[in-house]
Amino acid sequence: MKQVVGKAWAASLGLTLASAAAAAQPAYLTPEGCVEAGKRLAAAGRPLAMNTQLVATHFAPTTGRCYVLLTLLADGTDDTPPTTIRTLYRGENGEVLAIASDQAGTRTGLVSDPAHVLPLQDQGYDDALGYIDSKMRFE
Repeated sequence: MKQVVGKAWAASLGLTLASAAAAAQPAYLTPEGCVEAGKRLAAAGRPLAMNTQLVATHFAPTTGRCYVLLTLLADGTDDTPPTTIRTLYRGENGEVLAIASDQAGTRTGLVSDPAHVLPLQDQGYDDALGYIDSKMRFE
């Protein structure tokens, strides 16, 4: 499968990527506040015409961080190929930490968290999906 990586790709979706300054901000959300952050981000609208939007939140008690995962799904039509886009947000400020997209077999991925060190292998979609999965795990 083809993999594409790039911040221009994320910007084309209208997403604000995480920055070192934002990563240094302390977390102030409670577990309930994390759920509310997920609702706010989901209500902000979809950047693309998709059939289904799924929302999951995770409050990490050891770090006090809130993560919001929005998954957009399109079944595929004449105009739009089958697509899955997973976007992980920092719940405290709404910045995008990672994006993993599969559009008809073309896989794209980006991790914008400045604290994340990319492995030497599997950069792009695989790295972004692994990062998303690691942040959404329960401790």
